[in-house]
Amino acid sequence: MSDSEKRAACAQKRRAEKTNPKMGTGNKPKMTSYKPRKESIDSIVKKIIKEIYEPKKLYPVESVYMGIANAPREIKQLVSRLEPIPCVNDRGEKRSCFRIPEVLYVYFSGNY
Repeated sequence: MSDSEKRAACAQKRRAEKTNPKMGTGNKPKMTSYKPRKESIDSIVKKIIKEIYEPKKLYPVESVYMGIANAPREIKQLVSRLEPIPCVNDRGEKRSCFRIPEVLYVYFSGNY
């Protein structure tokens, strides 16, 4: 248990003791259950994607078109609206690249 979880559990217990004081017996601790909050899988996936997605990264046009070969119509329309940007690959060859939106990145990562 981390320090913040311990403090939260202690605070929960103290609140429970205040709501049900026992007169004449001292301040006996009252049993309370502590269950850590579970994050939904969707929120975890969204956090991970936000951490990994790089909006300024350039992707080669050829790989984008290969990635959307079997994509839904909406994804293909999105790619058709992207403007190619001239770029240079690792070997020094001139190519065209796209800056892809987050929706397209999510589709490529398989979470669409």
